[in-house]
Amino acid sequence: MEIPDENQKQKNVERIIDRIITLIKYRLWGNLTVDRFRTWQKQFETEHELYYAIYLAQQLVYYSKKDILSMISYCIANSIKGFILNQTETLDQSYTKLEWNSLMNDTKRNTLVCPLFIDSPAASGYLISRMLRDQGLIAEDELCNSYEQLIYKLKRRGNIKGIIFVDDMMGSGEQAKSAFKDTIDLDGKETSLKRYLEENFPEIPVTICVAVTPAQTLQDVEEELGCIVIAGEVLTGKHDVLSSLFWGEKRFDEGQRFLQKMQQNYRIPLTGHGTNAWSVTFEHGTPDNTSPFYYASPNGWTSLIRYRGEDV
Repeated sequence: MEIPDENQKQKNVERIIDRIITLIKYRLWGNLTVDRFRTWQKQFETEHELYYAIYLAQQLVYYSKKDILSMISYCIANSIKGFILNQTETLDQSYTKLEWNSLMNDTKRNTLVCPLFIDSPAASGYLISRMLRDQGLIAEDELCNSYEQLIYKLKRRGNIKGIIFVDDMMGSGEQAKSAFKDTIDLDGKETSLKRYLEENFPEIPVTICVAVTPAQTLQDVEEELGCIVIAGEVLTGKHDVLSSLFWGEKRFDEGQRFLQKMQQNYRIPLTGHGTNAWSVTFEHGTPDNTSPFYYASPNGWTSLIRYRGEDV
C-alpha cells in the first residue's frame, strides 16, 4: 500500500479492501469468510485506524497446506542432496541424470524423518510428518513418530544416510535447542538427543527442515546445535510488524502508535511468544510467534483470523 495523502487515504483503503475480499472469495486465504472480514473491519473507529489495520491485513502472509508441503518437500530434497555430497566417495564421480535420480531415490529410502518436537501428538511436527506420509512424499518406513522409533530404526537398519527433523516453523529456536540438548531417557541412558546421536551414530548427518524461520534463528540454531537448517522461506524484518522494514520509515511511528493503542484499548498484546510479532499464518493454525494483532480475540473482539485455523 503506497503512503497516501489525506485525500487519497480513503480511496486506497477501499481499493485494498476490495483486493482482500477478492482473495477471500477465491479461497486464497483458506476458509476466512467475507462476513468475518467485514465484522473485523467494522471494529475500527476511524478511517485513520482502518488504514493501519488494512495495511497490516494486506501484509499478512498466508501459507496453505499445499504451500507447506511444497516447501518442506523442497527442503527434504536439498537435505538428501547434502547427504549424498556428504559421502566422500561420490564427490569425484560424475553421474548421468538417470544415475543421479537413482542415487537420490536410494538415499531417500535410507533417510529417517522425525517430528522436531514430540511432546504432543498435536504438535505441528507430527502434522507435517503425517501430511508428508499421506501425500506419498515419504514412506512409512522412513517415518519416526518418537525418539524411541528413531533409535530402533537406526539400530535395525544398517544403511541410514541421514536424519531429517521437520516442523512448519521455528520461531525463536529455543524449543529446537531444548529438543536436542535437554537431558532425557534415551535407550536406557540419561542423555540428550544431540549427545546420543554424536556418540552412537557420528557418521550420520542431521538436518532440520522447516517451512518458515527467521534468518537470525536459522543462524543461531545451526551454530548452537552444529546441524544444518534448511527453510523454505526465511523471514526478515519485512515480516516483523514491530520493524521499520515492515512499515517503511515514513509509516513506522504511526504504525507503532496504532499497535500500542490496540494494546491499551482492546488488550491485544504487541508480541506473541517471546519478542516475536511475525505477519505469517498457516492453514492449519497460527504460530504463537505471529503478531497477536491478527489472531487475539479478548473481550469479544473479533480477530482477523482464528488462532487454531478454523477459518484460515
